[in-house]
Amino acid sequence: MKKRVLSVSFIMVLLLFVVSAAFAGATLDGVYEEVGYPDSVAVYAQDGNMVYVTGYYVINGQPRVWYGKGQREGNIISYATKITLGPSSLTTMKPGKHSLTISSDGTTMTGKAMSGDGKSSSFSMKKKSN
Repeated sequence: MKKRVLSVSFIMVLLLFVVSAAFAGATLDGVYEEVGYPDSVAVYAQDGNMVYVTGYYVINGQPRVWYGKGQREGNIISYATKITLGPSSLTTMKPGKHSLTISSDGTTMTGKAMSGDGKSSSFSMKKKSN
């Protein structure tokens, strides 16, 4: 019985390692668009476990530019965000946060955005190109 438990434990650890390696191998670098907002664009870059992003979108005819910096752990990226172009109420706001889960094939990311004033929403990003 002890050998069986050890064998099952070994197989589970091996499986977790393989799954983790698969997620770690998904390429994050590239150009993405927010699902439902075809005028949006975000460029993600990864250097080790560091993640950098800059983005552009338009709401009600007003352009917005933002950037973020954070980390990747497995298939999850989390980063602080700052809007640099847009209404003054947004550019003077405290930094926000994004937390996204990368799909196993690396083509989509889905998660939550929290603004600097504490409002949150769900969103998804779809990869357009590398």
